[in-house]
Amino acid sequence: MHIFDDPSVSPRVRNLLLTYGKRITAIPTEQIKTLGCAVDQTGTPVPIPPSVVKAMVGFEERYGGLFYGMPGENGMNHGLEGELKARETLYGWAFPAIIDGDWTWEVDVLEDGRVAMALSPPIRYQIINRSVEQRLESHALLAVARSWPHRAFGMTVDTGEMPVIASDELPPVVPEATGPADLWWYDGETAVHLQLNSWWGDHDIWMLRCFAKPSRTKKGRLPFG
Repeated sequence: MHIFDDPSVSPRVRNLLLTYGKRITAIPTEQIKTLGCAVDQTGTPVPIPPSVVKAMVGFEERYGGLFYGMPGENGMNHGLEGELKARETLYGWAFPAIIDGDWTWEVDVLEDGRVAMALSPPIRYQIINRSVEQRLESHALLAVARSWPHRAFGMTVDTGEMPVIASDELPPVVPEATGPADLWWYDGETAVHLQLNSWWGDHDIWMLRCFAKPSRTKKGRLPFG
């Protein structure tokens, strides 16, 4: 079932789709089965595994033609395009399926459903979301908090490490919106977003954003430190 037609999606995602989204034509299943191809890690053409074709068809049936973009942003475009070419990666088979408007770059969906991006070689191939659903939940929560007053802090850590932040005064974690490079805490009045911002230098750089509803601010001050 396409996500636009799914009544079981969360209220936040439903609001994201209805407020900022639209749906255009997806690629037909038979076209994917006929034109789908694959290359291994050396770039050599190989027969495309049936399981990868199944994953590509499943993605297109669920998300094909989905676009959403908040005002002032390029937006997120979902769907298989071009050569319908899957490739073998360090994390398994993957296929380009999303154009990330914030990064203005192509994003891969792995056969197991995770989402990854490399920008361009030799930048590290990075898992950024544990699923497309988690990615949508994160963007939906950002749509809720993006206009609230906030503070932003850069955090530098060793390559591959997670930042350590004091969690005693944070709102509850939001599991459905949290992934390997995108973590959320939220209580309806305040929100904290920790996101991997750079992974191609000597260190990784994360961005910590702390949001509060205008009603929670006093004299221009936020309830964070």
